[in-house]
Amino acid sequence: MQSESNANFSSLNTNLNLNLSGNQLPCIKQEPNINVKDNLRQWVLKHNISHNATNSLNDILKEEVLNIPQDVCTLMKTPEISHEIVSVVNGSYIHLGIKNMLVPVLKKYFNMINNCDGVLILVINCQPINKYVLPGGIFHGLTKPASVNEFFQPFLDDFFEVSQNSLCVNNKLFKFEIGHIICDTLAKKILLNVLGQNAYYWCSFCTHEGEYIQHRMTFPEIDVPLRTNLSFCSKVYEEYYKGDSPLEFLDIDIIKDVLLNYMHLLCIGIIKRFIQLWVKGKKDVGLMEEDKLNISKNIIDIKPYVPSEFSRQPRVLDDIDYWKATKLSFFLLYFG
Repeated sequence: MQSESNANFSSLNTNLNLNLSGNQLPCIKQEPNINVKDNLRQWVLKHNISHNATNSLNDILKEEVLNIPQDVCTLMKTPEISHEIVSVVNGSYIHLGIKNMLVPVLKKYFNMINNCDGVLILVINCQPINKYVLPGGIFHGLTKPASVNEFFQPFLDDFFEVSQNSLCVNNKLFKFEIGHIICDTLAKKILLNVLGQNAYYWCSFCTHEGEYIQHRMTFPEIDVPLRTNLSFCSKVYEEYYKGDSPLEFLDIDIIKDVLLNYMHLLCIGIIKRFIQLWVKGKKDVGLMEEDKLNISKNIIDIKPYVPSEFSRQPRVLDDIDYWKATKLSFFLLYFG
């Protein structure tokens, strides 16, 4: 679950001057009227500093007679809340709670955008999460949850309580509604409890029956009836469903509010497939070797002019298998 909070985790304005020379400990000058603990807390969040490293730094700062907590949990104001880990089919689930996640950062009226996704937490080199995410619940198991209703029920119960009773923080009453639900194609299939992307009726926006063309499921028709929230909840097209979806209990338009995933469908899906066909496809669709070299040269030539705001630099076409979604989007919108 991701909140559109105005909570600002801004860069730490360094108010501690560290002078490191030789083997001496840092010489710290504290400027007047500075909340060192708040600045240090923001610095830890910004740079993802480990608890062990923070505790070591706290020990050094305390030796300089600064009013710094010795333990990182006290510094970060980690709430002392115990959560029950529940055993479910295919794994275990812990529900952290909407209220527990939102109260510390509440500022004004919230329109919640909810996300459901997976992460390989046991893999050392998994991608870091760069944005501030409020986890409402966490499932852990060797496979996907066996029952989507069992998986989603704690969130439903929690949301109904918060939406009906609101939240009172600092004598202010906050009301909630669900704005959108964002997830990739696989997670969307699970939440909607419908057939997967290889099925004839898997399109979540229209009722077109797909057809196999060259070993691929395609949807060539354009003028076809669209799905609606009413037709989805009424299960008008039975071939599409595997069972009831927990999203039917929410006051949302399932067709419009459960969004398409731009990254997987367009960038990693269509754009990457096109480039792979041009680079590694058969002669009737692939580029000539000379053309590939010229395009790659032009891509490399623009690298010095790419602003630092772009997190990934362009790469040659032959490296298409290693292009990430950011680079594919860059190709689509700019240097492509």
